[in-house]
Amino acid sequence: MRGFAVVLFLLGAIAVAQTPATPVPVEAEPHHQLTFENARIRAFIAEVPPHQQTGLHRHEREYVAVELVDGQTTATRLGEAPITRKFKVADTRLVTGAPFAHVVHNDANTAFRAADVEMKEPQGEAKPARQPTSRYCNPGSKTACVTEGYLFCTQRFCASDVTMGPGAITSHHTHATDHMLVAVSDYQLSDKVDGKGAVLRKVASGHVEYIPAGIAHQLTNVSDKSARFIVIVFQ
Repeated sequence: MRGFAVVLFLLGAIAVAQTPATPVPVEAEPHHQLTFENARIRAFIAEVPPHQQTGLHRHEREYVAVELVDGQTTATRLGEAPITRKFKVADTRLVTGAPFAHVVHNDANTAFRAADVEMKEPQGEAKPARQPTSRYCNPGSKTACVTEGYLFCTQRFCASDVTMGPGAITSHHTHATDHMLVAVSDYQLSDKVDGKGAVLRKVASGHVEYIPAGIAHQLTNVSDKSARFIVIVFQ
């Protein structure tokens, strides 16, 4: 029994020795891929194999984390106790407290994937949305439907979870401010933009589309599979 305890102690000492003393910036951490950047945001896809972990890395700004799979992780910030989270695909939250450095361990038997959208300006406190879920369907259909669940708002943006069934068509709508779509699933959407005609948006899970203010359009899911994405609308 004493020998087993010694082995555990040595393994722990080795693990600590292998952890870098200085955290690297998130963009330099090998499990994070930068996929988009503009003056307002940086977007990453984070991927960690089963029962592995990221290196120690630093987040200088708060970010919106969108889970792309079901899973469980244990995150340990420097100087703090570990926090274990179970989550479902499309769970979305604002991660605050930056700057901070942490290691994220994937506790699951499947790969961890998430989209992290870093905000370059403070966004304020996140508060649950009070707006009820919206759902409407194409005439005569029970599956070609658009469902929008409102998640939370800060002083600077609101987030919602949108699912479009195969063939579903959104209402015609206008965006007075910038907004973006974070793809939870792969999707193919025909986007009919006023004055410009239709364009095809083909986006892979985890990637971000950033759309400037002033667009008036209508979306159609042209795939035979449901499309799911998180919409972030800036105030």
